[in-house]
Amino acid sequence: MQSAVTWEAALASAVLALRQLVASHAPGDRLPTARELANRLGLQQSIVVIAMRRLVDEGLIKWGSPGRSALVRAPGELSPEQVQLLDQVRSRVACGDYRPGQALPASVLAASTGCGRPAARRALAHLAATEGIVAWHEHGAYGPGFYVTALAQARS
Repeated sequence: MQSAVTWEAALASAVLALRQLVASHAPGDRLPTARELANRLGLQQSIVVIAMRRLVDEGLIKWGSPGRSALVRAPGELSPEQVQLLDQVRSRVACGDYRPGQALPASVLAASTGCGRPAARRALAHLAATEGIVAWHEHGAYGPGFYVTALAQARS
């Protein structure tokens, strides 16, 4: 059995190696399977699988399961789950379910669309940057998070 320190070091090593691998490939390029990467890196496949899931959460790769190859994502490319989350937010703002000043329940949105919380935050940041109907507030009424802006009400 591995100690927690050794396991964490192996995971950190795998994440770093995978980020470097992704950086050396163009968007759309296919990466080796988790098993192939584990063999190449000399790590347990379970550690590589966790590392790959982290890269999925960071939006760097598209990946379905350990037996399949991953694809390198284009910078800023949204997953289908993130697009669904944004559509849900736009719809709820337009119909008044989410009002100006209201904190967005990022965890609930993430769970309802099947994307992880980091992916949900990236999607909301994209919405803030491109449409301005939400904004990040470090010191919002309910703590740090994304809030519906007043501009959203004017657009609906």
